[in-house]
Amino acid sequence: MSEIIAERIFDLNQDGIARNIRISMEKPCRCETGQDWVCHIVIETPDEVVKRPAYGVDSYQALEIGLSKMQVLIENLALHYRGEITLYGSANIL
Repeated sequence: MSEIIAERIFDLNQDGIARNIRISMEKPCRCETGQDWVCHIVIETPDEVVKRPAYGVDSYQALEIGLSKMQVLIENLALHYRGEITLYGSANIL
């Protein structure tokens, strides 16, 4: 398992029930090709654990793309679960 370098726990509010969604970022590492880098985003929802890659030409770009991709993934989760995702009680999560 790769090293987790950052994580955040959001609340999913769905029909008056609050559940947690944990999103973590793994430490960037070189791809098997040896040229590009990848940073995996791990999403733990009440139903499943999903791992999504973010690629870059170097570790910094992989992190940067991973953070941008994370924003889209969170927005998609709200649509998927037909609920509101909050952070520390606020809908302004970004």
